[in-house]
Amino acid sequence: MKEIVIGNRLKLARVEKDLTQEQLSELVGVTRQTIGLIEAGKYNPSLKICLLLARHTGKGLDELFWIEGEKDEEDHGKSEKDDEVAVRECGAIGQRKGQRKRGREL
Repeated sequence: MKEIVIGNRLKLARVEKDLTQEQLSELVGVTRQTIGLIEAGKYNPSLKICLLLARHTGKGLDELFWIEGEKDEEDHGKSEKDDEVAVRECGAIGQRKGQRKRGREL
């Protein structure tokens, strides 16, 4: 049986909402490490956690998560490299606006 790999854009959604991993983890009721593992694609969260992540990032489940390799993945539009650029740009915007705090993780 083929392993299902879940792709996600959680980090981008979290940064867009100006949340740290710690803040999001407290809202969802998991550890900061769990958020980091989900963002890195090393942990597939339960449906309950996915729903809470969607609620607290203001995104739909289909915007945050998808099954890697499915044809609908193309509908998500961007590659991981594009997401990394977007995350860096969000960070740069926050720095220019003075909203970023020292020692804050992305």
